[in-house]
Amino acid sequence: MAFFLALPAAQAHAASSCPVEPVSVTPVELTRMDSYIRNTQSWGPSGFVTTSLSERSGKRVTTTYLTQHPLLPGSLSRDGMRIDLSYDSPLEDIPRLKTIKRWRSGYTASMDGEVLERGTFELRYKHSTSIYVGACRYIVWVVQQQMSPEGRPGDIFEQHFSPELSTIIGTMKKSAEGKRLSGVFFDQIRVVE
Repeated sequence: MAFFLALPAAQAHAASSCPVEPVSVTPVELTRMDSYIRNTQSWGPSGFVTTSLSERSGKRVTTTYLTQHPLLPGSLSRDGMRIDLSYDSPLEDIPRLKTIKRWRSGYTASMDGEVLERGTFELRYKHSTSIYVGACRYIVWVVQQQMSPEGRPGDIFEQHFSPELSTIIGTMKKSAEGKRLSGVFFDQIRVVE
């Protein structure tokens, strides 16, 4: 009987340690344990920074992403290589995506000043739902993200964006027919002290 009484208290304690403020200069760390991924996210002088530590073929790989909004892919740095993405449309409407439903822009991907590709990038607000990261429950916007290089259909991702935290806390890659191909959802979330 004592176990059942202690369980709600333990859940309440876990929930009280859940991050509830938007990601800022104080980093938030999201961890997935089964296929190891740890993302540390914060705002820096150049924008929103995600440092991702993952395990691939038994080797730990660090990738750094820099963007002006968590829903936008930005610069990617890994193993001394950097790819930059720039957008043609103003970014001011992205925080209002739930209201405006769609944001679209041309984009340019470049490396060392050389253009790699151009195309169209689109965000579509689908609906809101709630998800758990460990014991922490968050309301998220389900946002379809599609990056289409010129002349080719683009990959479709479904991002789970927490407006409360101002960050993505889960993502799925989908086929054009809507079938789930892969995804990343996290087991733990914490503020990095």
